[in-house]
Parts: sequence; structure tokens; C-alpha cells
Amino acid sequence: MVEQAALEYYAGLGYRGVWAENGYWSFIMALLFWDIIFARLPGVYSDQLGDFPGKLQDMPHDFFRPEFYSRRAKLIGKRIDNLLACASISKEINDAYAKHKGKPCRPIWNWDAYSIDDLCLGIESISREQLFLIMKRLLADFGKNRSGLPDLFLYAPKPSLVEVKSGSDSLRESQVEWLQFLLYTVGLSVEVLLVNHTDHKIRLVQDALAAGSCDTVLSVDHPALQETKTFGRSSFE
Repeated sequence: MVEQAALEYYAGLGYRGVWAENGYWSFIMALLFWDIIFARLPGVYSDQLGDFPGKLQDMPHDFFRPEFYSRRAKLIGKRIDNLLACASISKEINDAYAKHKGKPCRPIWNWDAYSIDDLCLGIESISREQLFLIMKRLLADFGKNRSGLPDLFLYAPKPSLVEVKSGSDSLRESQVEWLQFLLYTVGLSVEVLLVNHTDHKIRLVQDALAAGSCDTVLSVDHPALQETKTFGRSSFE
């Protein structure tokens, strides 16, 4: 996969990170807001279907609707305030992981997808305020905002989010929205790494992001790509 090859490419430059896409951030959201996601509010679960969460109801009935947030806004706000003031976000993640691992939960499609180290090191690389801006956008409309997050989360030596596009791929509207949100609202570094794109396709990506010209064009001989590839790397900061 081109994303894994790109992650290895960045590792060769001294970066550490994860192939994140949407799953990483949904995983973090579920761990930090578990008790709110599965709060037993009227009409969001069915006794007839057994445990909540359980195999037959791994999310509340309104999870993919905007009213999920509006019905829990006070709970979410209070939880964020508590997390902003807590001693360690990593401890919160570790405790939730130990308590809930293996339980059915729609945002966590695979409990082994990410190591605790990757979850904690990544989150500790950004400010809590930045983290909860991302969490609030997910929670505000999970059905809409759960897709489009960048492919890679590089968390060392400095945090950056990278969308990887092969020559046959283009940016979707949801990806542009997330890139702009992460850059302009959250204040994180974002990049688009273009693999085997023509100059014309690079310009289309830049136009979609309303960005300047491409910073660097790198020729990389990467074993995972099986042949020499040209990476167009655009940084929008």
C-alpha cells in the first residue's frame, strides 16, 4: 500500500508516526468519551437487544445523527473540562483501554489496530486544546466527519498530518475540509504527499486546497514501492 510506503519514507527522514486515517482518531474518541457514547439515555439503546454495548448494539441509535451531540453537549463539555484539567491524558487512555478492551464498539473496528504507545505518544505530541478541537468535530456529527482525516499522523520529532495520494487518486471534499480545519482551526502542520502525480494533477490538488506552489519535489527510490517514484510534497503552513 502506498500509505505504508510513505510512512516508511518518512521514517527514513527521522519521523515516527502511524498510519492513522479515520480509525486512529475514532479510537481515541471512543476511549476518552466511552461513558458518554454509551450513556443510557432514553431511546438510544434497546433492552431487548441485550448488553449495551454489546454484539447487537455496539453504538447508540443516534450515533450517526447530529442530535447525538446536541443531546449530550453538556456531558461532552464537562468531560472535556475534566480532561483539560487531568494529570495525564495518557493515563486516561491507558485506563480506558484496560477497562474496555474487547468490548463491541463501532468506532473501534479492531482493538489491535494501534499500540498503546502509538495512541499515547501521538496524543501527547499535540496540545490538549488541539486534541479536543478534533474530538469535538468528530462528536458533533460523527456520521459526516468520521471520514476524510489524513492518512498519516507523524508525531515525532514534531506533529504533522499527511494525506497521501497516488497518481490515480484525487482529494475528496471531506479530505479538503479536514485538512483546512486541522491547519487553520487546530493549528497543526499538514502536508499532501503526491506519488507519481503529473504537474497538472499537482496544480489541481493545490487549487483544491487554495495553497501556494509545491515546496519540494523529491525523487525517492523506496523498496516498498518497487521502483523509483516521484513524490510531490506540498506543505501548507
